[in-house]
Amino acid sequence: MISNVTVDSGNGRIVVSFMANGAPYVAKFGKGGRDLLAKEGNRKIEKGSSRLQFTANLSLFPHVVPGLAGGGNLCPSATKACVASCVAHNGNGLIPNVQLARIARRLAYTGAKTEFISILDLELSQLNRVASWFDKPVGVRLNTFSDLPWEHMLDLGKFDSLRFYDYSKVWKRSGGHLGNGKIIHRNYRICFSCIGVDDDWQRIGDYLEVGGSVACVFADSFNPGLTRWAYSQQLPKEFMGFKVVDGDRTDDRFHDRKGVIVGLRLKARSWNNFDYAVSEGFAIDWRNVQIAN
Repeated sequence: MISNVTVDSGNGRIVVSFMANGAPYVAKFGKGGRDLLAKEGNRKIEKGSSRLQFTANLSLFPHVVPGLAGGGNLCPSATKACVASCVAHNGNGLIPNVQLARIARRLAYTGAKTEFISILDLELSQLNRVASWFDKPVGVRLNTFSDLPWEHMLDLGKFDSLRFYDYSKVWKRSGGHLGNGKIIHRNYRICFSCIGVDDDWQRIGDYLEVGGSVACVFADSFNPGLTRWAYSQQLPKEFMGFKVVDGDRTDDRFHDRKGVIVGLRLKARSWNNFDYAVSEGFAIDWRNVQIAN
């Protein structure tokens, strides 16, 4: 439980302090503190493609912080089943210090947004200079667990040696409402993340037809698995008539082919969680599901 939160900011620095289960926790970001961007520590993101030198990421705790009223969900279109199955609570997210660091970054964003964006812009500028030394661009995923419109908060186009990519459940962010795969900047791609069985598959099909990419979470009831054994699940080769690529092999969504479904295996923490994700339609049991189109 989190309580007694204070956020102080100014002069390129943010200091977040709070009580976590009765113990004090302090995090400093920016000048004289830690970076907002992480260069390692997320196994999925470290599975970058050969087209990227490496990938940096920003990890904010996405949901309502335990013990704190308000604050909302940094994934505005997330369903209850999506929240219950969120990968932010799996893997390293189960380590207390990792979770506290993600909560601290979230509180820095919500409590000192202007300073946060200024610090992030400076870090991206520094990363862009470093990336210019390599023969391959550096990847950046700003919404590791969140779904925030960074394209409206930062001038991402000026970082010409960086390649930004995100998943988003917000239809307008993906460009689906425009009837095409939206390219906000030439160095930023957004993969639409469907809500599951109950999504509008007519619009998804139309979106794929014009070159958009769509991420879907699949469950394999013939080869179910939890935690690290989740990867034993098979993905369909095609779904709804569209090619499925293995989104767990690499996190690099910038270089996906156009018009493909990015298949992600359900990473459930328990059998109850697995069954709930399937029964609520968040994870598509592709061997058994029937979807009206």
